[in-house]
Amino acid sequence: MPRLRPVSFFLVLVAASVLGGESGQSAPSSPACSESWYRSIEARLPTSDAQGHGPDVGSEEWKSAIEFQLGIRDESGVPDRDGDDWCRYVDRLVRERGGEASVAATPRGPSYACDKVRPGSIEAMICGDDELSALDRTLADVYAAASKRAADEHPPRLAAEQRGWIKGRDECWKSDDKHGCVRDEYRRRNAELQAR
Repeated sequence: MPRLRPVSFFLVLVAASVLGGESGQSAPSSPACSESWYRSIEARLPTSDAQGHGPDVGSEEWKSAIEFQLGIRDESGVPDRDGDDWCRYVDRLVRERGGEASVAATPRGPSYACDKVRPGSIEAMICGDDELSALDRTLADVYAAASKRAADEHPPRLAAEQRGWIKGRDECWKSDDKHGCVRDEYRRRNAELQAR
């Protein structure tokens, strides 16, 4: 049998890896429950605000917050959080909900009607900014889930807190960096509601 030269052997390995990757299935970017997987999920579903307040990535509290964002907390059929099955389950949901097809179908604009806002207001700025609009839609979903869970507690209190938060968010007009102020307010409120 002829011996392969080192360069030939390298080319055979490269060809095998390229051909092996053409099966039509994309492999996960990182193994489930690895540190890089946790970071990739956190990047897609942030659980902390811009100032680092939030659960430790990969912790039990973090996993609970991820379940909350996905709307699966306390649902039957969700694997226990202490194993790879949970990570694979979450990974599948995140991929299904964040795939290319769903990105194209993502609504634009915030959760409220932009035709009724005052020109020059913080709400008008949010209407004209894709990032802030997306943060508003996310917060609306998180708030709706929190309201549902708080139905037996004190829904008027949660609603009053939300009105107070909106008033505080709108005070960002005083900030030198209005965009950054609004973005941070959304992230902070999101983290607060998820932690409840």
